[in-house]
Amino acid sequence: VLTMDDYRNMCGGGLTSDGFLKIELRISYYELDNRHLLSEVNSSTYRMVNFNPRVFYSGYGTLELDCIEIEDMLHRKMKENYDYFQDGLVSRVNTLSQSSDILTGVYTYDEPHQPQFDTFFLMQRMLGERPQRTMTAIADYRYREFQMQGSEYYDHIDAFIKLAKPKAVMPDPYPIRPSFLSDNQLDWNDPSNQNVFFQTVIDRRVTDAYRDVKKYTISPSINGKFYPIVQAFGRWKDNKWLTFMLPPSETQKMLQFLPLCYGADGIFDYRLFGWLNHPDYDEYAAINVQYPNGTSYVPPDSTTYRALLEANSKVLSYGPKTASMNWINSVTITETSYEPADVNLSSVWVDSIQDVDTNQTGPYGCYVECGMYTDTDSTPYLMLVNRRANHFAPNATYSYPGNVPVNQYDTSFPAFDSQRIGIIPDTMAYTQFGTYVAMFDSLGAQLHRKDGENIRVDIGPGDGILLQMCSSLPNSVTSDAVLKKIAYLSGEIS
Repeated sequence: VLTMDDYRNMCGGGLTSDGFLKIELRISYYELDNRHLLSEVNSSTYRMVNFNPRVFYSGYGTLELDCIEIEDMLHRKMKENYDYFQDGLVSRVNTLSQSSDILTGVYTYDEPHQPQFDTFFLMQRMLGERPQRTMTAIADYRYREFQMQGSEYYDHIDAFIKLAKPKAVMPDPYPIRPSFLSDNQLDWNDPSNQNVFFQTVIDRRVTDAYRDVKKYTISPSINGKFYPIVQAFGRWKDNKWLTFMLPPSETQKMLQFLPLCYGADGIFDYRLFGWLNHPDYDEYAAINVQYPNGTSYVPPDSTTYRALLEANSKVLSYGPKTASMNWINSVTITETSYEPADVNLSSVWVDSIQDVDTNQTGPYGCYVECGMYTDTDSTPYLMLVNRRANHFAPNATYSYPGNVPVNQYDTSFPAFDSQRIGIIPDTMAYTQFGTYVAMFDSLGAQLHRKDGENIRVDIGPGDGILLQMCSSLPNSVTSDAVLKKIAYLSGEIS
């Protein structure tokens, strides 16, 4: 109970700069636990529940309550003993750096919640301008559950960016799940099932987050790093996937290529090792280990291992290039348009980029992600990823995708056919490159020349390709032609 005399005595210590009185109450963890206000989420995480602070006012006049702030003692100690904690952190990083010259970051509390955001900020400030950065995965916690204003929902990744101000951001959206939004199953096939349609989920959970994080990290005041974490695991128990579903092969490759459309500085995969025959659940990953002390092995149905191996043969070539170039933006190309519609294609000397495939099969049509770049010489590059990877084919045994075991993936999740995209260069492209403009894939040593109105590019299901705009010549040259800037030629030219 706070009486007027107590209030007057407290005021003797002075009000805050904005005229408020700050009252501090301390509650021990023991008391919180004893009163059942702490609930164990897992072995490393507790959640405060049923905690409902209230203020009962029996005085005269008006009492204004500005806010209630909940803080743990570790955070308080870090603020009050900043130099002590800084010395310890720097000393630890120095010790680790002496034993390895490849230490690039210090991983902090995994997937932090709001109470840990300022602690992350303090640790980052303690390390100062050292090359080793504080890093942690940040999940899209409570995705689309808390509606804020209008159609806007609470965005946990955005909150982390605004409050923790990280120099390195590692979003881990993990989109492949058996169900979404109050147990509505992920719909692999039907675009009309909007909120849970596969491509809508990729838009909202993955590419929207990647775009926001990339724009943040390249801002001049941050100059940070973008390290997306790609889902490469699934949890299986009692003949069904729990929470997370192992991505089918082409989907796994697609997820691995998508960060290249957003100028990722590196890619992490979660996870490398998984446990089979675990008492809680089987956690499938790239390499699976028998629980608890078995030998590491790649089982015959390790689609994840093979998919990552195939995708990374390209990622290791494309990744350093896209990371070093100027990222402009990325768009999603569909059958009738591209989104976001306000992205200016002329920044990469393109008039239009569109679906020109007239012979597609499968339950829905074109979804291609297109990352837009320029190099130091202002030469445009396009990173294209075919998001039509796998669809679901129900049968008498498996009518629900969340019940399909890994060894039935090939029949239950067939791959889509390839996708053809048409690129039309704008007038600036011809001004810069001359008479004939083409697109060149240096990894595949493949030249894509104009065919009719379009430069046509075919992309396999879940595949990715990095194309450089260039000058070229057709196989038959019937009049004077100008080659400018940079040129690639292919085949016999007469």
